[in-house]
Amino acid sequence: MQIRNLTSWADNGFKYIALAPLIIVLVVLVAAPVVQLVSTSFARTRFASGGIEFTPVGLANYRAAFADQVAMRALLNTTLLAIISVSVETAIAVVLALAVGYSRRGNILYRTIFIFPMLLPPIAIGVMWLMIYDFNYGVLNQVLAFVGVRGPAWLASNYLAFPSIIVVDIWHWTSFVFLIVLAGVETLPHELSESARIDGATEPQIIRRILLPLLKPIILVAVVTRTIFAFKVYEQIYLLTDGGPGNRTEVVSSYIMRVFFNQNRMGYAASLSVLTLLFIAALICVFYLIQARLGRDGRATK
Repeated sequence: MQIRNLTSWADNGFKYIALAPLIIVLVVLVAAPVVQLVSTSFARTRFASGGIEFTPVGLANYRAAFADQVAMRALLNTTLLAIISVSVETAIAVVLALAVGYSRRGNILYRTIFIFPMLLPPIAIGVMWLMIYDFNYGVLNQVLAFVGVRGPAWLASNYLAFPSIIVVDIWHWTSFVFLIVLAGVETLPHELSESARIDGATEPQIIRRILLPLLKPIILVAVVTRTIFAFKVYEQIYLLTDGGPGNRTEVVSSYIMRVFFNQNRMGYAASLSVLTLLFIAALICVFYLIQARLGRDGRATK
């Protein structure tokens, strides 16, 4: 009887035993740093006697964050970059994924070409585009000079620096969204498309009324993931503009790094990080509410 009870306990508790190492790793590598980050955000730090002194300041860091015009500008720039880049990348990726998914020739070649930008290190991409945008020797201005147009200082212009960053971001990350959407396209049942063609439906009608509705959950996953990555953009900003001219291209990540390392304001940098984390979490909740509504609508139509 005891052996049977022991066996039953082992069967019921095995899932918890199997998950224990993962839970421990998550607590050590995720939960503990987050707790430390939050606690630091409520303090003012000072380097003294070979260590760091923490002085509790309550909500002072958070009040300073909301009053900091540079921080608000960085958040606005990051949000605009995420909205514009992710929207354009998703549109291009869906078109490319549908074209490649239903192409009969050169399928492997197209995939290799379209995912190539994603394989390059961000540092290499930043250096490459820095040379492309160079005022004196850049390829872009050389082409404009060939047709008789004087090229602008792309990365030093108050009006062109931020759009130039967005172009680099789109070039880099469209392949990531394309890869996710392509995986969804390849799982679609082709029988629906064939039946629609037999019934006389045109290709635009098939795409609009059959393929895109089926791809909505996959596209939403790609948008959520890409939006999170967009809020973490740093390398290309650092290499191309370093937040300039002025604060025109300052983003949350670059500003937090500047506050932390250049100004040595650890508590304030921690509060900015916590606010960014909460902002991203709110966006994810909105996306999942949209996904839940799409799921309910899909079940209702069935």
